[in-house]
Amino acid sequence: MVSINENRLNKIISESVKKVLNESVDIVAKVKELVDAANNAYNDAFETCGMFPLIDKEGDSYGLKNDIVFSRGRVIIMYDDVYNKHMDMNVKVLAKQGDKVKLIKGDYMTEGWNDIKKALTQIINDAERGKQHMQNYDPSWEEAETPEEFSANKEKMKGFNKSVGMRANTGIDQISKKY
Repeated sequence: MVSINENRLNKIISESVKKVLNESVDIVAKVKELVDAANNAYNDAFETCGMFPLIDKEGDSYGLKNDIVFSRGRVIIMYDDVYNKHMDMNVKVLAKQGDKVKLIKGDYMTEGWNDIKKALTQIINDAERGKQHMQNYDPSWEEAETPEEFSANKEKMKGFNKSVGMRANTGIDQISKKY
């Protein structure tokens, strides 16, 4: 006959095993979900904008050489950046310890969820900024025939930059004065 303590112990062990398995699946799903979100945002922006659809806060555009890869606990991001502001990343984010899959949070050169999470979030934000820029930017702001038009265009460009999340003065030096 099985005692009450053994049944309780079996139940506790069973619940602990389920919890560990659920945590590992959630961690993997969490990483995959963010990678997929970044890939989807990039591909959507690419369809709207074409080459170099990502725009950072400084107004510099860049792209990705191919889709972001999540494989064997690593996330690989290959940037296509003429300004060389973004370095390719091959970062280990998951490690297996015994029967558990753990998230590596550390901020190391080749390991760390924190770094990858920041990069993927930036890609998502820059893709949205790129789409908004392509859809709402007015090239007529780049030319001014009078000092008044220059001031007006400068203010329009500042307002637009703020609305899409870029620094306010981005591109203002590109306004050509024809007076």
